[in-house]
Amino acid sequence: MPVETGWEVRPLRPWVPKEVGVHHCEPLLVSGDRVAAGRTDTRGGIGRTFFLDLDGGEIVSATAPVPTGRKRWRVQASS
Repeated sequence: MPVETGWEVRPLRPWVPKEVGVHHCEPLLVSGDRVAAGRTDTRGGIGRTFFLDLDGGEIVSATAPVPTGRKRWRVQASS
């Protein structure tokens, strides 16, 4: 929203991963007939998890792309 555009809001270009890797040290989780596979763009810090059917490998569901960093929240006790 810079002054050059008259403070007009413009959408950003779609995110395109540059380098894809596995997410965390255990990227596959199996439960019943489903597999959760975590993938991340290692350069951009964006990741998502895909849920696959164990028998056929079809994607059943997927999370939205989100930042993969973990923030530690500090909670202050109220007095």
